[in-house]
This record gives sequence, C-alpha cells and structure tokens, in this order.
Amino acid sequence: MFIKITAAAFLSAVLMMSACGPSEESENTSNAGKESPSPSAAQSEDPLGGIEKTPTPAEKVEAVTLKPVVQAFCDAMRKGDDTGLRKVYSQATLRGFDADMRADGVATLTEFLAGEPVGDKC
Repeated sequence: MFIKITAAAFLSAVLMMSACGPSEESENTSNAGKESPSPSAAQSEDPLGGIEKTPTPAEKVEAVTLKPVVQAFCDAMRKGDDTGLRKVYSQATLRGFDADMRADGVATLTEFLAGEPVGDKC
C-alpha cells in the first residue's frame, strides 16, 4: 500500500513539474529587413473585391409578446383597477403580493404596486 501511494505521489510530482517547468524560449527575430506597406497602398486595396455594400436600415424591434402585457399593466395602474392588475400577474406572484400586502397593511393592489420601481414607469 505504501508503495502505491509513493508511486502516485511521485508521478503527480513529475506531471506537475513537466506541466509547470521551464518553457522553451523562442528566438527574437528582427523585422528590420522587412518593409511595411504604405498607408495609401493598404487603403487602395478593396477587401470586398469591387462589391458595393448597401447599408441595411436599422430595424425597430417591437416586443410583440410583452407589449400587450405592459399596456394592460399601465392601463390598470392608471385606472386603479385591481382586477385588471390581477389578470396581468400569475397566481404565485399574487399570493406573494397578498402576503406582503397583509404584512404592510395595504388594502389595494394598486396602492401596493405604486411604490414599486415599475409602477411609476407608465
């Protein structure tokens, strides 16, 4: 048993030294003999090969799945409609809201959500 542990420790030490050992140093070569292209030559080359790129118009992304929900929320907040707000939220969220409303002593859902960061964005 001692031999197996010693052999495993020795092998792990050898692996660590080979992985973390000195690396081969590359030779530093000089670029003194090489010429760099002039800026005008680099600009005259056309990377697209004569193909003109037509700009694409910026697309306006409509949130078609969220827009009706946000609109219903904002309408219910403006009207003070608790039943409209209850249609927007899930049952689990409403249970949490009801528990928090009882703890805070707030009577209506509209009044409770008025203090939320989203409540004043409509």
